[in-house]
Amino acid sequence: MHEYSVTKNILDVAIGGADGRKITAITLVIGDLSSIIDESVQLYFDLLSADTIASGAKLIFKRVSAELLCKPCGYNFE
Repeated sequence: MHEYSVTKNILDVAIGGADGRKITAITLVIGDLSSIIDESVQLYFDLLSADTIASGAKLIFKRVSAELLCKPCGYNFE
């Protein structure tokens, strides 16, 4: 259910940065360790964006792997 508030924030930021121009696509970069469910975000986005400049916009989900850093040795790994 937390996807609702996340999606609302995404929509607010996108509309705030669009300067009134039509939004056709939004790329979301989401870490693999996130509990965000793409389909839920899409569902809420479709509902929340109706009758806005983002109505019908495509959400592009890009998942990125987590990277960890060992501070003592400086080794970086997934």
